[in-house]
Amino acid sequence: MRDQFDALEEEGYALEERRDQAEDDFRDVFESKRRELEDQVDQLREEKFKPMEEAAEALNDEIDGRWVALDDLHEQQGALTGQLEDLKKRVRDLDRQGRPSSDTGSLAGSDGQRPRDGKGRWWNRQL
Repeated sequence: MRDQFDALEEEGYALEERRDQAEDDFRDVFESKRRELEDQVDQLREEKFKPMEEAAEALNDEIDGRWVALDDLHEQQGALTGQLEDLKKRVRDLDRQGRPSSDTGSLAGSDGQRPRDGKGRWWNRQL
């Protein structure tokens, strides 16, 4: 009887060891398959999102370029506004002195007078 008991006990240990090995093998296969699936998901994401990311990057570059151009235009506008104000002041000063300015010579009539059309000062008219 003792021999049978020892044989059964040994068979139980062997079965337990086989079960542990099967669990280890299962975990290894499971982890391997999980990593494969994660890699496939990453690859699919990259394939699908890469064109969108590239398009978004191109749009961001275009937007950045337009901001730079807008800044340049604002600087030009400021410079031109300053020039316009200087010219208006010069014309007013010349108008107060009673002399036609060289800037207005092309607008003067054949008699040398500034055109008067009832719309106010000549520099405020729409040409």
